[in-house]
Amino acid sequence: MVLLWILGMVFFGGLALIAFSEYDGYDIGLQAGIGLGASILGGLALLVMLLALPIQRMDTKQLIRDAETTRVVIKEARKDAFGDVERMALISDVISLNKRIVNAKYWNNTFYDIWISDEIENLEMLK
Repeated sequence: MVLLWILGMVFFGGLALIAFSEYDGYDIGLQAGIGLGASILGGLALLVMLLALPIQRMDTKQLIRDAETTRVVIKEARKDAFGDVERMALISDVISLNKRIVNAKYWNNTFYDIWISDEIENLEMLK
């Protein structure tokens, strides 16, 4: 969230530099040039970050669904007799999902937490 505020301030600060600069003919001046550059870079970075927000949230929701589905498969596997190959494939999937869960929980506790749904904190490791 802090990063969005900073990029917004860079964008609008750049626009303010452009608005309050002196314009005489074709020479826009150093102040307006810096303002134009800051507003373009800040605006593009802000746009990319705002577009990444729903995509990352969808990925987190998919991780939660994958974990719940794998939890059901593990429960069914304990009832039925799985062969060694199926058991190894399931263990591989569990390890992969546990790594993704730990990674998402870590990033949810940093300043990137706006991109990761807080529902991830309630998700337990697969066993």
